[in-house]
Amino acid sequence: MNMKKLNVALAILVAAVMAGNAQVTSEPVGYVNLKITGSGTGTSKKLTYLSVPLLDKQISISGKTTGTITAVTATTITDSAAGWTPGQLSAPATPYLIGITSGTATGRVFLIAASAATGGAAGSAALANTATTVTVSSIDSSSGISDLAAAGVAAGDSYSIYAADTLSSALGSPGTTGVLSGASAAVADSVVIIFNGVANSYWHNGTRWTRVFAGNPDASNTPILPFYGLAYSRLGASDLNLTVTGTVPTLARKAQIKNSGVTLFASYYPVDSTLAALGLQNLSGWTSNASSALADKVVLVSSTGVANTYWYNGSSWRRVFAASPLADSTAIPVGSMIYINKIGSATGSSTYAQALPYTL
Repeated sequence: MNMKKLNVALAILVAAVMAGNAQVTSEPVGYVNLKITGSGTGTSKKLTYLSVPLLDKQISISGKTTGTITAVTATTITDSAAGWTPGQLSAPATPYLIGITSGTATGRVFLIAASAATGGAAGSAALANTATTVTVSSIDSSSGISDLAAAGVAAGDSYSIYAADTLSSALGSPGTTGVLSGASAAVADSVVIIFNGVANSYWHNGTRWTRVFAGNPDASNTPILPFYGLAYSRLGASDLNLTVTGTVPTLARKAQIKNSGVTLFASYYPVDSTLAALGLQNLSGWTSNASSALADKVVLVSSTGVANTYWYNGSSWRRVFAASPLADSTAIPVGSMIYINKIGSATGSSTYAQALPYTL
Protein backbone atom coordinates (compact mmCIF):
# COMPACT_ATOMS: atom_id res chain seq x y z
CA MET A 1 0.00 0.00 0.00
CA ASN A 2 1.49 3.27 -1.06
CA MET A 3 0.73 6.15 1.27
CA LYS A 4 -1.41 8.14 -1.16
CA LYS A 5 -4.73 9.80 -0.49
CA LEU A 6 -7.91 8.74 -2.26
CA ASN A 7 -10.69 11.21 -2.92
CA VAL A 8 -12.94 12.55 -0.18
CA ALA A 9 -15.97 10.58 -1.38
CA LEU A 10 -14.19 7.31 -0.66
CA ALA A 11 -13.20 8.46 2.79
CA ILE A 12 -16.82 9.36 3.50
CA LEU A 13 -17.88 5.90 2.32
CA VAL A 14 -15.52 4.26 4.79
CA ALA A 15 -16.81 6.47 7.59
CA ALA A 16 -20.42 5.63 6.76
CA VAL A 17 -19.77 1.90 6.70
CA MET A 18 -17.92 2.02 10.00
CA ALA A 19 -20.87 3.85 11.56
CA GLY A 20 -23.24 1.21 10.26
CA ASN A 21 -25.04 3.78 8.07
CA ALA A 22 -24.31 2.28 4.65
CA GLN A 23 -25.19 -0.96 2.96
CA VAL A 24 -22.89 -1.87 0.07
CA THR A 25 -22.63 -4.72 -2.41
CA SER A 26 -18.88 -4.41 -2.95
CA GLU A 27 -16.00 -3.96 -0.54
CA PRO A 28 -15.62 -0.31 0.52
CA VAL A 29 -12.31 1.43 0.00
CA GLY A 30 -10.85 4.64 1.33
CA TYR A 31 -8.10 5.97 3.54
CA VAL A 32 -7.12 6.34 7.18
CA ASN A 33 -4.81 9.06 8.47
CA LEU A 34 -2.18 7.95 10.97
CA LYS A 35 -0.01 10.16 13.18
CA ILE A 36 3.47 9.40 14.47
CA THR A 37 4.11 11.72 17.40
CA GLY A 38 7.14 13.98 17.09
CA SER A 39 9.64 14.31 19.89
CA GLY A 40 9.01 18.03 20.16
CA THR A 41 12.67 18.75 20.85
CA GLY A 42 14.70 16.51 18.56
CA THR A 43 16.80 15.43 21.53
CA SER A 44 14.91 12.41 22.91
CA LYS A 45 12.62 9.94 21.16
CA LYS A 46 8.84 9.79 21.43
CA LEU A 47 7.10 6.42 21.05
CA THR A 48 4.12 5.63 18.80
CA TYR A 49 2.49 2.20 18.47
CA LEU A 50 1.35 1.86 14.88
CA SER A 51 -0.42 -0.62 12.58
CA VAL A 52 -1.89 -0.60 9.07
CA PRO A 53 -5.69 -0.90 9.30
CA LEU A 54 -6.63 -1.50 5.64
CA LEU A 55 -5.94 -4.23 3.08
CA ASP A 56 -4.68 -3.61 -0.44
CA LYS A 57 -6.73 -5.52 -3.01
CA GLN A 58 -6.08 -3.13 -5.89
CA ILE A 59 -3.24 -5.20 -7.29
CA SER A 60 -2.14 -5.94 -10.83
CA ILE A 61 -0.91 -9.51 -11.25
CA SER A 62 -1.41 -12.19 -13.84
CA GLY A 63 -3.78 -14.95 -12.85
CA LYS A 64 -6.35 -15.01 -10.10
CA THR A 65 -6.61 -12.64 -7.17
CA THR A 66 -9.44 -14.75 -5.72
CA GLY A 67 -10.12 -18.44 -6.14
CA THR A 68 -10.59 -21.84 -4.57
CA ILE A 69 -7.86 -23.90 -2.92
CA THR A 70 -7.39 -27.32 -4.52
CA ALA A 71 -4.58 -28.68 -2.31
CA VAL A 72 -2.77 -27.85 0.97
CA THR A 73 0.46 -29.06 2.55
CA ALA A 74 2.12 -27.94 5.77
CA THR A 75 3.56 -24.84 4.06
CA THR A 76 1.94 -24.53 0.60
CA ILE A 77 -1.41 -23.58 -0.87
CA THR A 78 -2.41 -24.65 -4.39
CA ASP A 79 -5.07 -23.51 -6.83
CA SER A 80 -4.71 -25.68 -9.93
CA ALA A 81 -6.43 -23.01 -12.02
CA ALA A 82 -4.62 -19.96 -10.57
CA GLY A 83 -2.61 -19.05 -13.66
CA TRP A 84 -0.02 -16.99 -11.77
CA THR A 85 3.25 -15.93 -13.36
CA PRO A 86 6.00 -17.95 -11.61
CA GLY A 87 7.86 -15.73 -9.15
CA GLN A 88 5.55 -12.73 -9.49
CA LEU A 89 4.04 -13.17 -6.03
CA SER A 90 7.48 -13.78 -4.48
CA ALA A 91 9.44 -10.65 -5.43
CA PRO A 92 11.00 -9.28 -2.21
CA ALA A 93 10.29 -5.62 -3.01
CA THR A 94 6.57 -6.29 -3.63
CA PRO A 95 5.40 -8.87 -1.08
CA TYR A 96 1.94 -10.42 -1.20
CA LEU A 97 -0.42 -12.01 1.29
CA ILE A 98 -2.93 -14.82 0.89
CA GLY A 99 -6.06 -14.60 3.02
CA ILE A 100 -8.46 -17.46 3.68
CA THR A 101 -12.04 -16.31 3.07
CA SER A 102 -14.12 -19.43 3.76
CA GLY A 103 -13.94 -22.60 5.83
CA THR A 104 -12.50 -23.25 9.27
CA ALA A 105 -9.52 -20.93 8.72
CA THR A 106 -11.58 -17.93 7.58
CA GLY A 107 -9.85 -14.75 8.66
CA ARG A 108 -6.29 -16.03 8.62
CA VAL A 109 -3.80 -14.14 6.46
CA PHE A 110 -0.34 -15.47 5.53
CA LEU A 111 2.72 -13.84 3.99
CA ILE A 112 3.76 -15.46 0.71
CA ALA A 113 7.42 -16.47 0.76
CA ALA A 114 9.94 -14.36 -1.11
CA SER A 115 12.19 -15.77 -3.81
CA ALA A 116 15.39 -14.15 -2.52
CA ALA A 117 17.05 -13.27 0.78
CA THR A 118 17.50 -9.55 0.26
CA GLY A 119 16.36 -6.29 1.78
CA GLY A 120 14.66 -7.87 4.76
CA ALA A 121 12.71 -10.62 3.01
CA ALA A 122 13.86 -14.16 3.75
CA GLY A 123 13.54 -16.77 1.03
CA SER A 124 15.21 -18.62 -1.81
CA ALA A 125 14.61 -19.41 -5.44
CA ALA A 126 13.05 -22.70 -4.37
CA LEU A 127 10.30 -20.82 -2.54
CA ALA A 128 9.15 -18.75 -5.53
CA ASN A 129 5.51 -19.19 -6.42
CA THR A 130 4.66 -21.37 -9.40
CA ALA A 131 1.71 -20.99 -11.74
CA THR A 132 -0.46 -22.82 -9.22
CA THR A 133 1.25 -22.86 -5.78
CA VAL A 134 2.44 -20.38 -3.16
CA THR A 135 4.59 -21.12 -0.11
CA VAL A 136 3.95 -19.41 3.24
CA SER A 137 6.98 -17.48 4.47
CA SER A 138 8.96 -18.75 7.45
CA ILE A 139 9.22 -15.18 8.80
CA ASP A 140 5.47 -14.79 8.96
CA SER A 141 4.73 -13.98 12.59
CA SER A 142 1.07 -13.61 11.70
CA SER A 143 0.65 -17.36 11.23
CA GLY A 144 2.24 -18.53 14.46
CA ILE A 145 1.91 -22.06 13.13
CA SER A 146 4.05 -24.62 11.34
CA ASP A 147 1.30 -26.54 9.56
CA LEU A 148 -1.36 -24.90 7.40
CA ALA A 149 -3.59 -27.96 7.40
CA ALA A 150 -3.47 -28.14 11.19
CA ALA A 151 -4.58 -24.50 11.25
CA GLY A 152 -7.71 -25.47 9.35
CA VAL A 153 -6.75 -24.49 5.80
CA ALA A 154 -8.32 -27.05 3.46
CA ALA A 155 -9.06 -27.82 -0.16
CA GLY A 156 -12.32 -26.20 -1.13
CA ASP A 157 -11.68 -23.04 0.91
CA SER A 158 -11.72 -19.74 -0.94
CA TYR A 159 -8.86 -17.23 -0.82
CA SER A 160 -7.92 -13.68 -1.78
CA ILE A 161 -4.53 -12.19 -2.67
CA TYR A 162 -3.52 -8.86 -1.14
CA ALA A 163 -0.45 -6.66 -1.51
CA ALA A 164 1.66 -6.07 1.61
CA ASP A 165 3.53 -2.97 2.67
CA THR A 166 7.26 -2.86 3.40
CA LEU A 167 9.27 -0.46 5.53
CA SER A 168 10.16 1.39 2.36
CA SER A 169 6.68 1.59 0.85
CA ALA A 170 4.86 2.35 4.11
CA LEU A 171 7.24 4.67 5.95
CA GLY A 172 9.04 6.19 2.99
CA SER A 173 12.21 8.22 3.29
CA PRO A 174 13.40 11.60 4.55
CA GLY A 175 12.50 13.12 1.18
CA THR A 176 9.01 11.63 0.90
CA THR A 177 7.53 11.38 4.39
CA GLY A 178 10.00 13.18 6.63
CA VAL A 179 11.44 10.23 8.54
CA LEU A 180 14.60 11.30 10.30
CA SER A 181 17.67 9.46 9.02
CA GLY A 182 21.06 9.16 10.62
CA ALA A 183 24.34 7.28 10.74
CA SER A 184 22.93 4.93 13.38
CA ALA A 185 19.61 4.08 14.99
CA ALA A 186 20.60 6.15 18.02
CA VAL A 187 20.54 9.41 16.03
CA ALA A 188 17.58 8.62 13.76
CA ASP A 189 13.96 7.58 13.97
CA SER A 190 13.85 3.86 14.74
CA VAL A 191 11.32 1.07 14.31
CA VAL A 192 10.86 -2.27 16.13
CA ILE A 193 9.04 -5.19 14.49
CA ILE A 194 8.75 -8.73 15.88
CA PHE A 195 9.16 -11.71 13.56
CA ASN A 196 8.66 -15.22 14.97
CA GLY A 197 9.03 -13.91 18.49
CA VAL A 198 12.28 -12.04 17.82
CA ALA A 199 12.37 -8.24 18.01
CA ASN A 200 14.27 -6.52 15.21
CA SER A 201 15.21 -2.84 15.08
CA TYR A 202 15.48 -0.68 11.96
CA TRP A 203 16.37 2.87 10.93
CA HIS A 204 16.84 4.89 7.75
CA ASN A 205 20.48 5.69 7.03
CA GLY A 206 19.71 8.38 4.46
CA THR A 207 19.84 5.96 1.55
CA ARG A 208 17.72 3.00 2.66
CA TRP A 209 16.10 1.28 5.61
CA THR A 210 18.67 -0.69 7.57
CA ARG A 211 18.49 -3.42 10.20
CA VAL A 212 20.42 -3.04 13.47
CA PHE A 213 22.61 -6.09 12.98
CA ALA A 214 26.15 -7.05 12.01
CA GLY A 215 26.94 -5.37 8.71
CA ASN A 216 23.82 -3.16 8.87
CA PRO A 217 21.96 -5.16 6.19
CA ASP A 218 19.49 -3.62 3.78
CA ALA A 219 15.99 -3.84 5.28
CA SER A 220 14.01 -1.89 2.68
CA ASN A 221 11.84 -4.89 1.81
CA THR A 222 10.99 -5.90 5.36
CA PRO A 223 7.24 -6.67 5.24
CA ILE A 224 4.70 -5.00 7.47
CA LEU A 225 1.97 -7.52 8.20
CA PRO A 226 -1.66 -6.45 8.66
CA PHE A 227 -2.31 -8.31 11.94
CA TYR A 228 0.85 -7.10 13.64
CA GLY A 229 2.20 -3.68 14.42
CA LEU A 230 5.39 -1.79 14.95
CA ALA A 231 6.84 0.48 17.59
CA TYR A 232 8.03 3.75 16.04
CA SER A 233 10.42 5.91 18.08
CA ARG A 234 10.47 9.40 16.61
CA LEU A 235 13.55 11.57 17.18
CA GLY A 236 12.42 14.20 14.70
CA ALA A 237 10.77 17.16 16.40
CA SER A 238 7.60 17.32 14.29
CA ASP A 239 4.77 14.83 13.91
CA LEU A 240 4.67 12.54 10.88
CA ASN A 241 1.30 12.19 9.18
CA LEU A 242 0.80 9.16 6.97
CA THR A 243 -2.22 8.22 4.87
CA VAL A 244 -3.02 4.54 4.46
CA THR A 245 -5.22 3.62 1.51
CA GLY A 246 -6.91 0.33 0.80
CA THR A 247 -9.94 -1.91 1.27
CA VAL A 248 -11.87 -2.17 4.51
CA PRO A 249 -11.60 -5.72 5.97
CA THR A 250 -14.95 -7.49 5.58
CA LEU A 251 -14.31 -10.73 7.50
CA ALA A 252 -13.82 -11.70 11.12
CA ARG A 253 -10.14 -12.28 11.79
CA LYS A 254 -8.03 -15.01 13.31
CA ALA A 255 -4.48 -14.25 14.41
CA GLN A 256 -1.89 -15.70 16.76
CA ILE A 257 -0.75 -14.30 20.12
CA LYS A 258 2.30 -15.79 21.82
CA ASN A 259 1.55 -17.84 24.93
CA SER A 260 4.37 -16.07 26.75
CA GLY A 261 6.44 -13.00 26.02
CA VAL A 262 5.67 -10.04 23.77
CA THR A 263 3.33 -9.77 20.80
CA LEU A 264 2.97 -6.49 18.89
CA PHE A 265 -0.67 -6.76 17.92
CA ALA A 266 -2.53 -4.58 15.42
CA SER A 267 -5.95 -3.15 16.15
CA TYR A 268 -6.50 -4.13 12.46
CA TYR A 269 -10.00 -2.84 11.74
CA PRO A 270 -10.44 0.84 10.73
CA VAL A 271 -12.63 1.65 13.74
CA ASP A 272 -11.90 2.77 17.27
CA SER A 273 -12.30 0.13 19.98
CA THR A 274 -11.85 -0.22 23.73
CA LEU A 275 -9.92 -2.60 25.94
CA ALA A 276 -13.09 -4.39 27.01
CA ALA A 277 -14.47 -4.66 23.46
CA LEU A 278 -11.20 -6.08 22.14
CA GLY A 279 -11.79 -9.13 24.33
CA LEU A 280 -8.19 -10.18 24.94
CA GLN A 281 -9.26 -11.40 28.37
CA ASN A 282 -11.22 -14.17 26.61
CA LEU A 283 -8.15 -15.56 24.85
CA SER A 284 -7.33 -19.14 25.77
CA GLY A 285 -4.60 -19.08 28.42
CA TRP A 286 -5.00 -15.40 29.30
CA THR A 287 -3.81 -14.88 32.88
CA SER A 288 -6.02 -12.66 35.02
CA ASN A 289 -5.26 -11.85 38.63
CA ALA A 290 -6.19 -9.41 41.35
CA SER A 291 -2.53 -8.38 41.36
CA SER A 292 -1.09 -6.78 38.24
CA ALA A 293 2.27 -8.37 39.02
CA LEU A 294 0.74 -11.81 38.49
CA ALA A 295 -1.31 -11.06 35.37
CA ASP A 296 -0.80 -10.71 31.63
CA LYS A 297 -0.48 -7.07 30.61
CA VAL A 298 -1.30 -4.71 27.78
CA VAL A 299 0.56 -1.49 27.04
CA LEU A 300 -1.03 1.33 25.05
CA VAL A 301 0.57 4.58 23.96
CA SER A 302 -1.51 7.76 23.92
CA SER A 303 -1.55 10.33 21.12
CA THR A 304 1.00 12.32 23.11
CA GLY A 305 3.41 9.40 23.33
CA VAL A 306 2.71 8.40 26.95
CA ALA A 307 2.72 4.64 27.62
CA ASN A 308 0.26 3.16 30.12
CA THR A 309 0.00 -0.46 31.32
CA TYR A 310 -3.23 -2.38 31.93
CA TRP A 311 -4.27 -5.79 33.26
CA TYR A 312 -7.48 -7.78 33.68
CA ASN A 313 -8.32 -8.60 37.30
CA GLY A 314 -10.96 -11.23 36.52
CA SER A 315 -13.91 -8.88 36.18
CA SER A 316 -12.59 -5.66 34.64
CA TRP A 317 -9.59 -4.00 33.05
CA ARG A 318 -7.52 -1.83 35.36
CA ARG A 319 -4.69 0.63 34.83
CA VAL A 320 -1.42 0.06 36.67
CA PHE A 321 -1.55 3.30 38.64
CA ALA A 322 -2.51 4.63 42.04
CA ALA A 323 -5.87 3.11 43.13
CA SER A 324 -5.91 0.90 39.98
CA PRO A 325 -8.51 2.96 38.05
CA LEU A 326 -11.13 1.20 35.92
CA ALA A 327 -9.98 0.97 32.29
CA ASP A 328 -12.67 -1.02 30.40
CA SER A 329 -13.49 2.01 28.25
CA THR A 330 -9.87 2.93 27.49
CA ALA A 331 -9.77 3.85 23.82
CA ILE A 332 -7.83 1.89 21.21
CA PRO A 333 -7.78 4.28 18.22
CA VAL A 334 -7.74 3.36 14.54
CA GLY A 335 -4.25 2.42 13.38
CA SER A 336 -2.88 1.79 16.86
CA MET A 337 -0.88 -1.22 18.00
CA ILE A 338 -1.39 -3.13 21.24
CA TYR A 339 1.72 -4.29 23.10
CA ILE A 340 0.82 -7.61 24.75
CA ASN A 341 3.11 -9.15 27.38
CA LYS A 342 2.05 -12.60 28.60
CA ILE A 343 3.70 -13.92 31.74
CA GLY A 344 5.07 -17.42 32.23
CA SER A 345 7.12 -19.62 29.92
CA ALA A 346 4.51 -21.48 27.86
CA THR A 347 5.60 -22.13 24.28
CA GLY A 348 3.59 -21.69 21.11
CA SER A 349 0.70 -19.37 20.35
CA SER A 350 -3.04 -19.18 20.89
CA THR A 351 -5.61 -18.15 18.31
CA TYR A 352 -7.32 -14.83 18.84
CA ALA A 353 -10.67 -14.61 17.04
CA GLN A 354 -12.42 -11.28 16.61
CA ALA A 355 -15.84 -10.70 15.08
CA LEU A 356 -16.27 -8.03 12.43
CA PRO A 357 -16.93 -4.84 14.45
CA TYR A 358 -19.18 -3.14 11.87
CA THR A 359 -22.02 -3.94 9.50
CA LEU A 360 -21.54 -3.92 5.73
